[in-house]
Amino acid sequence: MKLERISTALQDIKEAAIMATNAFQNGMKYRPTVVFDFDGVIHSYRSKWQGPEVIPDEPVEGMKEAIDEIRKEFEVVVVSTRCTYPEGMPAIISYLSKHSIVVDRVMAEKPPAIAYIDDRAITFDGDPKSLLFKIRTFVPWNKGMPANILKEGLMLIANGEARCHEEEVAQDVLDMYNSNRVTGIRPKNRKEKFLSKTPTRVIVVAILMDNGAIETIVNYENLDLKMQYYEKAYDENLCLKANPAIKILDWMVL
Repeated sequence: MKLERISTALQDIKEAAIMATNAFQNGMKYRPTVVFDFDGVIHSYRSKWQGPEVIPDEPVEGMKEAIDEIRKEFEVVVVSTRCTYPEGMPAIISYLSKHSIVVDRVMAEKPPAIAYIDDRAITFDGDPKSLLFKIRTFVPWNKGMPANILKEGLMLIANGEARCHEEEVAQDVLDMYNSNRVTGIRPKNRKEKFLSKTPTRVIVVAILMDNGAIETIVNYENLDLKMQYYEKAYDENLCLKANPAIKILDWMVL
């Protein structure tokens, strides 16, 4: 297996060198590289892993158009561990062709790039202390809304050591988290309940974006200013005033 991976990597390097040489000889403009993960970024990956050559789901909506636009300025390289299997790379190439998604290369190993687009990546913000928290609370976009944002926080709540928007149902929420179900809790006066909490450690919010994705935002610093921002920017239903399609679905204040 190790020899196969080395062979694959060498082949990727050879192909990249050939493409770069051809581009230079043909007078093509150099484009910086952007690397795309395949499963969960291009392939929506709702059916999960069924084998290296089995790619059953539709592309992520709008991804073809996005890649077409990106390729005007950048070289788009698709990288997938599927390519470590002999049948994996042909399956990806066939899938891209079937859905008219044009990329520059498909590889097994990540080449140097200015950006890596991955559904399971955590952007490092220079604060190592926050990494464990971010790993524990990480939820890929295609998992949908988590049953709650923070299991560790829920345990504190269930034990009466912290607070959330509906303290009396904390244990029920924790049970729902453990069973991977959405809370379904939508109390009245949501904004008032949200703002009534005084954060001392962290504010975590799950926000529904206007493209349907759910983004989890964790705030560790300037907590008072963050609460003031939420108060000014969101309406009584916790919809963003500037774009009501964006709204806070759930939160935790610790």
